[in-house]
Amino acid sequence: MFLERSYRTVRVQDIAADAKVSRATFYVYFPSKRDIFLALGVESIAAGYAVVDALQELPSRFSDDDLDRWLNRYFDYLEHHGAFIRRWDEATANDPALLVQSQHDAQRFLRRLGLGLERLRGRPEGDATLQALSLRGSIEGVGICGVITTCRTKETRSYELSSGV
Repeated sequence: MFLERSYRTVRVQDIAADAKVSRATFYVYFPSKRDIFLALGVESIAAGYAVVDALQELPSRFSDDDLDRWLNRYFDYLEHHGAFIRRWDEATANDPALLVQSQHDAQRFLRRLGLGLERLRGRPEGDATLQALSLRGSIEGVGICGVITTCRTKETRSYELSSGV
């Protein structure tokens, strides 16, 4: 439901009706709409960390195929969580506490990604978090465009995302 409508316009009674439970039952599990939204956020964050941690699994002498597999995993993450991430960003606009938590989580995500890049490089070089921010922006920018094509020898690879990201 949060993917179809903005956080602000979704009401508890809408969530309960969609889940086919009463409002009272909803409140047994979640004290508020914000709490169910936070639970969904935890799932999205965990999925993002799993992708970043997968970068640590690449061999130090990685091949194009290794990088290709990792990029596909990142694009799969965006495919499944990208729309929620946009809704999360909308929700932080009116929730200062959520904004602070979101900034903290984004910083941790970028730091982990940056450390993965350093490991692949074999040495620290500059600000790992800043470099990860640049990489993330590049990858997600490509995802928004929908397709990236890389040419190696005579082969072309395409990474496609639906327009939902």
